[in-house]
Amino acid sequence: MFKLGTADEYIALKRKYPKLYEKHGYEWSLKEFGFLFVFDKIRELNAKTVLEFGCGYSTSFSAALKAEGVALTLLDDPLSNKGITGDEARLRNAQEAAAANGQTYVRGLLGEGRLSSGTFDLISSVSVVEHIDDASMLDCVRDAMRLLRPGGVLINSIDIYTKSTRHIVWHNTCLAEGFRVEQPHNLTWHFDGHYATFLERADIRYKIYNSSRAPDVMNSSLRYHSHFATVLHCAIKPS
Repeated sequence: MFKLGTADEYIALKRKYPKLYEKHGYEWSLKEFGFLFVFDKIRELNAKTVLEFGCGYSTSFSAALKAEGVALTLLDDPLSNKGITGDEARLRNAQEAAAANGQTYVRGLLGEGRLSSGTFDLISSVSVVEHIDDASMLDCVRDAMRLLRPGGVLINSIDIYTKSTRHIVWHNTCLAEGFRVEQPHNLTWHFDGHYATFLERADIRYKIYNSSRAPDVMNSSLRYHSHFATVLHCAIKPS
């Protein structure tokens, strides 16, 4: 799978899991769409060992997957010089929350080779791949291939705007490293009456993305730059 997520796909997941995300963040958002998409795939594929990379301080999957009997490992280093701003207290809280659910939060980044080979049925991320630069992309994909068991699946929701290329680089790198990406492949943006690309909430796109530049966003002169959508990507390691 390599396709833009649609409104109908999101609503189908929302109907299936109406309360799953309500305590974890903004509903009707790209992050909720990615969360529900990955969660549904974990259940569909009956994955029992899962790695989530790039989780930051979020333990959203921790409680949800504990209830499913899934062994989850979280992998990120929010205190590194990559990604979000470091906060030691929030990191400790995330590690403690994972431990309370019988799971492990490992400080490190995908691509650094910190975990044992052939450990996981499924590796996932939500709204992370778009932040991986060219210098790290190949190492990340190779590490994912190493960590997955034969037949394992690499599943990601990748947030994009119309001129983004990160999702294409990720897809091509996966193919080059031996992953199989099955149909459908569809990156066409749709805005007709019966088939619509799912877009990020306008308040998230404007207020949250601009909050670091303008504490009082609504009384600033900042413009609304562009819409965001999410690409759903599923790559399979050969058996």
